Amino acid sequence: MHSAMSVVVACLTLAGSAAGAVIQLNPSSPGLDITGTVMDARYRLSNTNWDQMIATSSSISGATLVQTANLGTHNQLNARAYDFDLGYDPVAGWTWSLTNVSGGAKSLVSWSAPFNGASPFRSFTGLEIFAVAANLDPATIASGTSSITDFAFFAPGQTVGGSLVNLVTTWTGAGTGGLVRQFVVSDTDMSTFAWNIRGRLQMSFTYQGGVSNTGNLDERLKFDIKAGTVIPAPASAALVLVGGLVAARRRR
Repeated sequence: MHSAMSVVVACLTLAGSAAGAVIQLNPSSPGLDITGTVMDARYRLSNTNWDQMIATSSSISGATLVQTANLGTHNQLNARAYDFDLGYDPVAGWTWSLTNVSGGAKSLVSWSAPFNGASPFRSFTGLEIFAVAANLDPATIASGTSSITDFAFFAPGQTVGGSLVNLVTTWTGAGTGGLVRQFVVSDTDMSTFAWNIRGRLQMSFTYQGGVSNTGNLDERLKFDIKAGTVIPAPASAALVLVGGLVAARRRR
């Protein structure tokens, strides 16, 4: 089922069916960004703190962390692969699950009711999906890699086009690694319909010679999905997608 190749979307509903959203995966439009984050789902390698969380904002604190899970120390999580699933439902809210590929238990955090005044059903028009491998301690860590592969996006009843690509970034010293990202954009409020994004994630690192432990890797190896308002607005991308679908129907 899984491969090392970049994979494509799993769901496509042609224009002309029941009215719905037009969603573009990984559009080529330059300068896209997310503002007004209404949900942040994250996995990271942490020694004693949380490794998995879902939050009401990209400003992470006790006031915004809805649910967290501590999956192990960074040594235990080193090179461990998880199949992930971020799901949204306009009635049930958010679910963020990680399933250990090696047969371990599934870890689930969710958000279904207002938390500190923030509703899980706030409007948003897209997702920012990114991986980070950066700012590792050169005194203890020789290299680190964040690898996110095998993406699939499902939105039954909606028009979905484009493809999500693997996100892989490696830190081996100054000037390497960093952040790699892509977007999902919609011409319609994504809080009004159900969808899921799935894939596989793996964070790994190697120690410098003679070192076997490090104090803190928090935020230095991580995978993140944010929901918010896409800027600039995705209307142009949606129009391009609709035009392509109409042309394809005419050719048939």
